Amino acid sequence: RKEEYVLAIRARTELDNSELNKHDTERLKQIWSLVRPRKPKSPLPPGWKKLDVAALKQIYEDQVRPDIDRPNDKHWIKWNRPTLVTEIHLWHAQVMETAEPEDLFSETPLCSKCRIPMCVRTNRVTKTDFLGCVRFPLCRETLPLTYNGMHTKHVIEDLQKNEKEEKDLKEREMMAGYRKAVPKLTRSLPVSTEQRGESSDGSWAVTGPQPVDETQDEGEGPNLYNTNISREELEMVMELRKSKEHAEK
Repeated sequence: RKEEYVLAIRARTELDNSELNKHDTERLKQIWSLVRPRKPKSPLPPGWKKLDVAALKQIYEDQVRPDIDRPNDKHWIKWNRPTLVTEIHLWHAQVMETAEPEDLFSETPLCSKCRIPMCVRTNRVTKTDFLGCVRFPLCRETLPLTYNGMHTKHVIEDLQKNEKEEKDLKEREMMAGYRKAVPKLTRSLPVSTEQRGESSDGSWAVTGPQPVDETQDEGEGPNLYNTNISREELEMVMELRKSKEHAEK
């Protein structure tokens, strides 16, 4: 029996078997009462099967018939009690199967260490109430009942909501910054491989550095020099060439 509680609680909390086995069966039952799945709330009043025929017909007319989209032709008027109970029961079973379970932790916040709903406890010295972990004394996590006049659970939920919104905003800003940082692909200009020359009418001439043929002999025509250098640099080049020619002779 104790092992069944341990396995069931472990499946719904972050506690391992060794921690849960430190408690006796009675404490495990109390923990299970806090973490077990809550059944969805029934749309029918308690003890509805004991109602009189008129009340059963009213339930069928107001709840069952509109939900299953049956015609509003008063077809239930002649039904007896067993028929009404059966029809309502079949509808109720379908509703409960498709209904989602209620929030497991709707009353108190979770213990940050055990992830179990906390319980209201009383300080025996100050006689004040506070929220404490149900696993005390193995877990001594506590919280105040209220914070700035608000229930502590609601304060925690608001903080978690704000943290999530800030995280989502930062992620969107990062994505926007990344898109801005990526350079746009532009089509490069075509590169011409043709040799540029002078115009036929002499209105414009080729500019930029020109090739210098250092193997050209003096008798073959004037030497071509790079016009992209200054006059002083050109004179230095000429002097170096003359010195080189004398050294070779």
